[in-house]
Amino acid sequence: MEGRPPCRPRLLFQRVAFEIPSDQRPTFPLVIGHCSLVTSALPPVSASSTETARPLSVHAATPLRRPLAFKIWFYWTVAAKITGTVLFLRGHHTLAPFVFFSGAPWLLWQFLVPTSHGFGPAIRRFRTDRLEIWLTIDDGPDPATTPRVLDLLDQHRARATFFLIGENAARHPALVVEILRRGHTLGNHTHTHPHGTYWGALPSATGAQMDNCDAAIRAVGAPSPRWFRPPVGLKSLSLHPQLAKRGLELVLWSARGYDTQTRDPDAAVRRIRHSLTPGAIILAHESGPPGSPRVEVIARLLARLTADGYRCVIPSAESLERT
Repeated sequence: MEGRPPCRPRLLFQRVAFEIPSDQRPTFPLVIGHCSLVTSALPPVSASSTETARPLSVHAATPLRRPLAFKIWFYWTVAAKITGTVLFLRGHHTLAPFVFFSGAPWLLWQFLVPTSHGFGPAIRRFRTDRLEIWLTIDDGPDPATTPRVLDLLDQHRARATFFLIGENAARHPALVVEILRRGHTLGNHTHTHPHGTYWGALPSATGAQMDNCDAAIRAVGAPSPRWFRPPVGLKSLSLHPQLAKRGLELVLWSARGYDTQTRDPDAAVRRIRHSLTPGAIILAHESGPPGSPRVEVIARLLARLTADGYRCVIPSAESLERT
């Protein structure tokens, strides 16, 4: 054993053996690659015992191996974020959120599904023990549709809340005044209705859409609306903080007929009736492309509600359910 060095490392796969004299032993953990040794646990080795001392074997810490599934998820998520951002910047605003959040389905659900409430509360129903519903009508005012809708509401002695687009209100202020004169209320539906980009807007842009719509409504002498509905019901991470700054509340719905996606007004009414219970909030639209059945949906819906004994009312703030 003569001539043996005082410290002889031996590496066998994931096992490291050391023989360290006491006068050369550090008092801090010795780290070699992925191996970590607490050297204070090693016994001293004297010169007289070098012939009989046996090397101590200390197991190296096994490096963390990420499972294959994690690696697939990680690279998929990174690729989805990059691809979704590119799609958004190139104008594919409908497809972009599905790609961007494909690696995080919970977030995608919160953004796109009106009944989700992970980002904050929303009003979708109100409490009542009578056959009453809250009819909400989006996207006006429009000279091609608003006068007829107002006449239909008068015919059925119904009250509704019109969620107005700010730039439409600025173009047709007389219609805003007429809506209020007929006994209806107003809601804020953003200024330009950016349905493709609102989910990804910066907080400043989210708030500006609210403020500009509010200014357009107040410009005709109407009070500031207290209700807000985002385009297509899309929510975002910045939505509720911006609402809180302005004292607005988010109003969504519990029944809809998909009147923006069908040309069959009866089918739209059937969908609404399928979800209809006392205290429901109904989503309808008035403005649309030529040939759109949206006003006809409102006409047939009001007739059906009247036949079923329902009344269209404006609920009190105390009766609203915030979930």
